[in-house]
Amino acid sequence: MNTLLSSTSFSPEAHPSIQISPQTSQQTLAPWEALEAERLLHSAHQTHQDMMEVLDVLGWHGLPTGLIATIQEDIMGFVEELKGQFKSACPFVALRRERVTFWVEQVLQDPSLEAEAIQALHVKGL
Repeated sequence: MNTLLSSTSFSPEAHPSIQISPQTSQQTLAPWEALEAERLLHSAHQTHQDMMEVLDVLGWHGLPTGLIATIQEDIMGFVEELKGQFKSACPFVALRRERVTFWVEQVLQDPSLEAEAIQALHVKGL
């Protein structure tokens, strides 16, 4: 596997999840683009791995993908807390965590409640 320190070229073959279009394959990536692509891939992989570990620790590994996507930021908050990087005393954060936990437990007991949980937990933009 290429690392940031050992490689200045980006190899799409090393990362099968990246789709290279015919236009992109004819272009060569600049060294800084290759390094940035490698860094982004590593960061995304680490974030996904952290989220999956927290879901396993909490017993939430059976959650539907749609619900996981809806509460992704909340899961990352759990990751940061478990790593000791963040702890909020804000009552609104505590209330949000209670709501997430409630709906996750409901969906684990009755998967047909997924749509209601997503609707209840979806954060509306400003």
